Amino acid sequence: MSQVEVTSQTKYPWQSIVFITSTYANGEVHTGSGVMVGPNDVLTASHVVYDSTTGQSPIEITVTPAFDPSPFTAPFGSVDAVSWHYNANFDPNGDGLIVSGNGGAGLEGVELDYALLDLGVALGYETGWMEIDPTFVSGSVNLTGFPDLYGNNMMNDMGWVVDNPFDDFIDISGLEVHPGNSGGPVWYEENGVGHVVGIVSTGVAAHDVIASYGTLLDWIADNDRLIAAA
Repeated sequence: MSQVEVTSQTKYPWQSIVFITSTYANGEVHTGSGVMVGPNDVLTASHVVYDSTTGQSPIEITVTPAFDPSPFTAPFGSVDAVSWHYNANFDPNGDGLIVSGNGGAGLEGVELDYALLDLGVALGYETGWMEIDPTFVSGSVNLTGFPDLYGNNMMNDMGWVVDNPFDDFIDISGLEVHPGNSGGPVWYEENGVGHVVGIVSTGVAAHDVIASYGTLLDWIADNDRLIAAA
């Protein structure tokens, strides 16, 4: 398959997909993708918000829903994350390479490559959000994000994917993936609602949300306090 530019990014569910910029103390800016999964919750990959080669997390993370770089459009504005949760041990030796899994019990690499950004505003009430589906085994999905190769335009590929039978990752080797897609959702739409089943981690594997579902629910519930008075 191949990626196609999304031209309806201001409509749900596309508008729930966000462009992420992570700014580090040394001035470097890394980009990635993510998706709203609650009123103030952005799901993405750990390696989008933590540089395992330097052991550093960004000093600022900004999300822009429905981002369009040319001509520049940010219909919902940009929002800085208040805080973020991630796993630092998805790449334990810091070589920048993320293995798909370990072939059995325990979690490694892609299986740990998930993160949640906490927003101080209920942005999701404007953009809508996707549900998290930990029951997915196989099916036709979208893979959406803002790859560098395409100038950070919102791009989408579609295809059939299957869960790995031994580890908690989804084989996306049959889909087109580039830097910038990292953290973007692997998802399907049912009854008008987007459902996230995975998060892009490497060029061949996506984190399967079955491995993180309980933790994500805890994080999502915990950050409600940030918008409780809103």
